[in-house]
Order: sequence, then C-alpha cells, then structure tokens
Amino acid sequence: MTFPPTPFGASLAYGVAPQHMLSTETVAEKNTIAGLISRAAKRLHDDFENIRETVSHSGEKGGETEDKVREFLNVTSQNAFMRRRDS
Repeated sequence: MTFPPTPFGASLAYGVAPQHMLSTETVAEKNTIAGLISRAAKRLHDDFENIRETVSHSGEKGGETEDKVREFLNVTSQNAFMRRRDS
C-alpha cells in the first residue's frame, strides 16, 4: 500500500505535519513527544492491521510490513533533520 504524493512528502501520512502547517494551539496540544509517538504508533498499527487483512501471502505480508517500517524510518529521520536544520 502506498500513499499518494503530497507537497510535503510522506510526513503527513504519519500525522507529523511540518511546523508551518500547525497552529499555535495545535502545537501546544499535539506537538509533544508523547503525542508524536502516540500518533505514529497508531498509524503504524493501522497500517499493519490493513496489511494483515488484505495481503494473504506470508512473504508479501512481510515485504509490505518492511516497506511500512522503512517509510516510517525515512520520514522520521527526514523530520528530525529538518528540525535540527531549522534550529
């Protein structure tokens, strides 16, 4: 399963919006470490459940799961780099 391209990359797929897209109220409420981890965990869980329900072949399930983990790690590392660069 792949996500359609967005102008901000795949980061929106995991609920991690670029800083300029968040209002000050949203930043205060949702941009905590716990909030970010919680949203990312829920999204990964939902992705894994979708893979379990829709892909019947074990090898393909594993491949899809690996792709999701890679996508998540790439998005998180890109976001971390952007935050460091902007500081």
